[in-house]
Amino acid sequence: MKKTVAVILLLAMLLVSLASCANAVKDPTETGEPKLARPENLTVSESGLISWTAVPNATGYTVTVGTVTAEVSGTSYQATATDTDFNFSVVAKAAGYTDSDAATGTYHTAVTPPVPENPISVAVKGKSEVYAGHTVTLSATVSGTEDTAVVWSILRGGEFATIDPISGALTAKSDINGDQIIEVEARCLADETAFGTRTITVVSRPILTQEMLDRLAGQSKLAFEGMLDIKVYNFGLYDT
Repeated sequence: MKKTVAVILLLAMLLVSLASCANAVKDPTETGEPKLARPENLTVSESGLISWTAVPNATGYTVTVGTVTAEVSGTSYQATATDTDFNFSVVAKAAGYTDSDAATGTYHTAVTPPVPENPISVAVKGKSEVYAGHTVTLSATVSGTEDTAVVWSILRGGEFATIDPISGALTAKSDINGDQIIEVEARCLADETAFGTRTITVVSRPILTQEMLDRLAGQSKLAFEGMLDIKVYNFGLYDT
């Protein structure tokens, strides 16, 4: 009787042991295989090139773009359907290792602003010189839009002149030393990316020196080219 009970207990223990072994084989989480790290530095370029950093021990990667899945051995994949947004993922794989968690990302289609059929352009017209202390009025021709209004400004040489932002009247300062170069701009109000520029020379006032007067001594005629302010005074005898 005791032998029978012992045999039954031994069989029961053997069955439990076999069941445990069977469960261990069927459970994938108990295989003891190390798990690969998830791919890092996942990026996608404007052209749809997906790239990532190599995972240690990985021999390949499963790339999923939308509903399309591909197996690659490198660390990049070129997506072809870049005309719409899509989600993508990368999983590292290797024999003897558990697949990594998926690294995921989203591609957004680049939006290109429409190019107008008739681009707006601005052309600045007017004199290329202005004498110190004088004013010239510039004009701007705007094409490609019905709104031809512009705003004027000085890009370079603002210390030598001022300009009316509405009328384009440019006034050169009178106290400048030597000829100076300034650059003005007319920018379209309808499209701030459209503008025109013009370079203008501010001609300084000539200084009449004693040396110049000495050279003119004895001359009956005086020739001068440029700008000169002449003040005339009346001299004579008056009764007191």
